[in-house]
Amino acid sequence: MHRSLLELAHWNVRRNSCSIRKAAGEYDFLGYGHIRDRGNGIYWGSVILGIAREAIESRKDIALLATARDEGIYFLEWIAHHRVIGIKDFFIYTNDNTDGSDALLKILAENGEITWINNTGNHIPGINMQYKAYNHALTTLPEILDFRWCAVVDIDEAILPSQGSKNSIFPIISARDEQGVDCFSLNWRVYYPNNHLTWSNGLSADRFIEGDKHPLVKSIFKTNLFNYSYAHHPECSYSGRIYATVDGNTYSQNQTTKEDLNFTQIPTEWAHVCHYHLRSFEEYIWKFSRGENDGKGVIKNKHFRYNNPAIFDLFAQTFKVKGISTASRLSEDIHTEMRRLLEIPGVSDAMQEIISKYHKASAVFVEESLQSMSVDDRIDSNTKHTWENLCSSWRQERLQKGTNI
Repeated sequence: MHRSLLELAHWNVRRNSCSIRKAAGEYDFLGYGHIRDRGNGIYWGSVILGIAREAIESRKDIALLATARDEGIYFLEWIAHHRVIGIKDFFIYTNDNTDGSDALLKILAENGEITWINNTGNHIPGINMQYKAYNHALTTLPEILDFRWCAVVDIDEAILPSQGSKNSIFPIISARDEQGVDCFSLNWRVYYPNNHLTWSNGLSADRFIEGDKHPLVKSIFKTNLFNYSYAHHPECSYSGRIYATVDGNTYSQNQTTKEDLNFTQIPTEWAHVCHYHLRSFEEYIWKFSRGENDGKGVIKNKHFRYNNPAIFDLFAQTFKVKGISTASRLSEDIHTEMRRLLEIPGVSDAMQEIISKYHKASAVFVEESLQSMSVDDRIDSNTKHTWENLCSSWRQERLQKGTNI
């Protein structure tokens, strides 16, 4: 705590930024869960830091805070999309990347496009790397306080303001600023595979179609007023805050829970979050093979794994659903921004390395998914048959594309 207070004070005088940082193993304790549950020493240290951070005056509007592992094939699109809606600054925490992402992130950080925080720690059992990242950002990272608002958005998510907001985040945060709220939420809308079997170098907004309006939310909040965040909403452990939806409907703090239940059953209209949970068959399997935390520490040896057999049925039921994508209206501007990013020296080569590693690893994981599914008695025969057919079609498409299997 003492070191964090000194760093905060020194930064506040100079406001110097550091585009490459590290949340080393000494911060792993932040990944065990809510700071309220970690003992009086940690809790009161967080309270003191929180009160000190409340006094910091921001100079800029909004930044995005994200965690990721092995999601390099999506970084440029994700950054470009959010730049198009007006968000220019990104704090990206990653850990234990195996897909070549580190080289890309380093180049982007050195060129001022992002702030990259290497979150790789000591791999002690039981920690959640996402919790560690959020706790680190909101209790010890000074640079993020230069932004009045912060949005926690994953790499498979994209904020989509309404056309009434002119596809911009600024009318939205201005309205909620004027209302005097501390945090506002946006509903998920889950996007479906649209018959795609393999990854291709196109925009998610063009490849996939809009599916269910989901009750879960993501949040945008006053950065200096919260000292902890779950994936779907932030919390302040020592003071009450004012919560609302992006449409301005307020709700009480006791409606936010650590289970991340939604705050309203009414889908938000001013903006929503495109949640690309499914994507193509190949990418869906990749999502379940990134080696994330399972309660036993960070998994180093990656393989296809799942806790709920319903994931097979979910994809099988949605694969051929047809529809539209409201996010596609931004496609031209996103492509323009991606071309600019690709012109940065070293970015194109780094992306090619990421794509090559993705092709090789994803082929292994798809075959593993078929083996796992075939021996799981909880999965019905129709879903197994559908999955077998999807694997067969996937193999044919990979061969037609000339992609290594």
